[in-house]
Formats: sequence, structure tokens, C-alpha cells
Amino acid sequence: MNTSNNRRLVLLLLAGVVTLIALYVFRGQEHNMPPQGGAVSDTGSNAGSGSATERKVLYWHDPMVPGFKSDKPGKSPFMDMELVPVYADEASAGIQVRPEVSSSLGIRLAKVARLRPTLRLSATGYLTTGGPSASALVDLYDRAADAVRAGQRAEVSIASLAGAPLQATVTQVSRDFGIGARGAKATLRITSRQGAPHGAPQAPSRNPPRAGDLVNAEIVIPATRTMLIVPAEAVIRAGDAPRVVRALDEGRFESVTVVAGESYHEGIAILRGLAEGDRIVVSGQFLLDSESGARAGFGRMENAGGDRP
Repeated sequence: MNTSNNRRLVLLLLAGVVTLIALYVFRGQEHNMPPQGGAVSDTGSNAGSGSATERKVLYWHDPMVPGFKSDKPGKSPFMDMELVPVYADEASAGIQVRPEVSSSLGIRLAKVARLRPTLRLSATGYLTTGGPSASALVDLYDRAADAVRAGQRAEVSIASLAGAPLQATVTQVSRDFGIGARGAKATLRITSRQGAPHGAPQAPSRNPPRAGDLVNAEIVIPATRTMLIVPAEAVIRAGDAPRVVRALDEGRFESVTVVAGESYHEGIAILRGLAEGDRIVVSGQFLLDSESGARAGFGRMENAGGDRP
């Protein structure tokens, strides 16, 4: 009898111990579990905290129609497709244009090149000698006249001779200090006939140019050093500072503020803002610049608004 009671008592004690252990383990797991409603989601680790991971929509747009923006989602007014959201965290990465849209907009690219550009100095004068070995004397009044040197290349158009310009070489430069003005005169020796390579001998002409014929010349003045050059059409001068639209990877574009230098025959010098080899837009850039600027502006407004109490 006593043995049976003792056995029952031991079993009850063991059951109690197991129960206590189970309760202890369950309580520990419950304490480590996140509270209900606090699961991590795209809007943050706390349901009502307004987490920083939440993506803010700046506006909605139609990727097929750059420049169009809407302040609410919905169908595109241009085609049967949903508008696409543009997020604040994408504002600094420029805009993305699909290849088919880029093609339809006629977007063309060029590379920023480092080269030694040239100035083209226009001058007028007259022939001093006629015939196959004609020479011209031209007046120089431009500020670049001081850079004209013997040996530089020139192109000469003779009023009495139709056709492409003739190749010539500067043989002499003389300073001319007139009353109230400073200029110079340059002597140009014509070295090739129309359409012939530079330095090729001239063929006899039925109507050779004569001394006294009027001429228009362009003297080619090379720069003293190499510099970064972009096509003139790539530079957007509207607004506070000149800008260039730079092409990024995966069809993205961004507007870049640049410091522009002098204009040359080959393009415009860029002193700051671009690097050699950068791909830039030379056609369709105004539309891309407008879209990129608007997106950056929305991003700045969103950031300013977030700082308010």
C-alpha cells in the first residue's frame, strides 16, 4: 500500500516538474517573439513609426512620353498603360529612357574628347599677285590677330572664282598701328587648286585669278594646349549655368552643370564638370534636361518638406 502511494507521489512530482519546465520554455519563447502588429515590412519595423525605408513617390509618369508628370496614379492619357511611379531615392540617379523611346526621340551621343582645338579667324583682303601662284593680303582686326603666325594654314575664297575655298599658307605677318585701332596684315600664299589636296600643284585655269580680286579668308589658329572639347550643340545655356546631359549605364541620363570655356571650331572647351570619355547627348538633350531637372527639383522639395516639424 505504502509502495503504491509512493509510486503515485513520484509520478505526480515528475509530471509537475515537466509542466513547470514546459511553462518556463514557452514563456521564454513568448518573450523573444516580436509583438503582434510589429512585423518588419516595407514600411518599417514599427507599424506606426514611419520608417526611413518607406519609399516616397515624387510623381507618376509615362516612360514612353518624357516630360509628362502626374500627381496621382492611373492610366496614361497617351496610351493604354499604367503610369509608373518615380521615387525620391531615384531623383539623384537621373532619368531612365527605354531604348525604343530613345530611338524615337532621335537621341544621339558623343564622347568628350581631349584634343588641341583650333580657332577660325575670318579676314578680308585682295590678291596681290594673280595666276597659278597667287598671293593675298588680308587685314586682321580680331583680338585673335596676335596669335597669327607664319606657317599657319588658311582657306581662301576668291570673289571672281566660284567653287570650294583654296588652301593657303600664311607667309608673313606685319603689325599695322592705325589711328585709333590696332591691327595687322597677313600675306597668304595659295598652295592648292579647288578640290586638290593641300600642297598639290595647281593645274592651269581658263580664267585664272587676277591681282586686285577680292578675297575672304579663314586662318586656322591652333590652341596652345590640349583641352576637353564637346560639340557646341551639347551645351545647354538656358538657366543659371551651362549644363550638359550625360549618359549613364542602363539607359539612364543626368544633367550635369559645367564650367564652359571658349568656343572653337571643333566645339566648346569644358573646364570643369566632365571627364574625358564621358558620353554626352548631342540631340534630344533639351527634353532630357527638362525631365531630369524636374525630378531633381521634386527631390529637393521632398527633402525640404521632411525637415519641417
